[in-house]
Amino acid sequence: MDHSLRKPYTILVVRTGKEALAFSVWPQVVPLLLLLGALTAGVVFYPQAQRQEHERARTRSLEEQALQLQEHLTSLEAQVQSLRQRAGVAHPKALAKPQASGSSVPSDSAQRLQSAQVRLVALATDFTQQVRPELEKVLAEEAARPWGLPLRKMNRLSSHFGGRRNPLGAGYEEHNGLDLSSALGTPVYATAPGLVVEAGWAAGYGNRVVVNHGYGFYTLYGHLSKIYVQTGRSIARDHLLGAVGSTGRSTGSHLHYTIFHHGQAVNPMAYMPPLPLAE
Repeated sequence: MDHSLRKPYTILVVRTGKEALAFSVWPQVVPLLLLLGALTAGVVFYPQAQRQEHERARTRSLEEQALQLQEHLTSLEAQVQSLRQRAGVAHPKALAKPQASGSSVPSDSAQRLQSAQVRLVALATDFTQQVRPELEKVLAEEAARPWGLPLRKMNRLSSHFGGRRNPLGAGYEEHNGLDLSSALGTPVYATAPGLVVEAGWAAGYGNRVVVNHGYGFYTLYGHLSKIYVQTGRSIARDHLLGAVGSTGRSTGSHLHYTIFHHGQAVNPMAYMPPLPLAE
C-alpha cells in the first residue's frame, strides 16, 4: 500500500498583504475539490456568457428594426413629397440632426431609432398641418372639374374649338365649343357634378342645359331634342341631362359642348381623351 495516501496534504493560500491561510486535505479528496471547482466556475461563467449572447442578439434585432424603419420612412417621405407637389405645398426645411440618446443600446442603433422617430413625428405633423388641408382643396376641385365625353356614342367631331367657317353663311366665326355629331336621341350626360342653372330654350343653342360645377367651371350642352333636368337640381357626374337633337342654329343632329372657366370659354379637348380630328 502507498503510505503517501495515508498522509494529508497541506494547502497554503497566500493573500497579498494578508496572513497566509493553511489547511489540510486528504489525497483522496483532492479530485473532488478540483471537480467542485470546475463545476463552480461553470455555474459562474455560463450565465454571464448567456447574458452576453442575449445582448448581442438584442442589438442585432434592434439594428435590423432600425434599418427597416428607415427604409419604410424613406418610401413614405417620397409619397408625401409627391402629394405635397400635387397640393402645391413647398418642401419644409431640413430637420435638425437628433442628439445622441442615453440608451444602453449601442450608439448606431440608438441614433438610427431616434432619427427615425424624429422623422416620423415631423412627417406626420407636416402632412396633417400643411399637406392634407391643401390636398383636400385640390382633390375637391379635381372632383368638380369636367372630364370626359358627354356622349357614350359619337359618330365624329364635326366642328372644333376656335375659328371656323360659318356653317350657315359666308365668312368665318369664333366657335366657343365642340360639335359632336351623333344620332338623334343619343343620351347626353353631365361631365362633372354640379347644379343645373339653366334648362330650356336659348337663341342659337336651341334646347340647352347649363351646369355650374363650382371652382369657376360651367358646362353647356346645346341643340338638345329633349331635356331631362330642371333648373336648380343638383346632379352627379354622368347624370342624364337630355338627348341629342338639332334645335336652334344647327345643320344636323349633334351636340354642342362648351366648357367655361371663370367666365371664359376654354377648349374642351383639354378636358377629355383624344378625339378624331374634325372633318
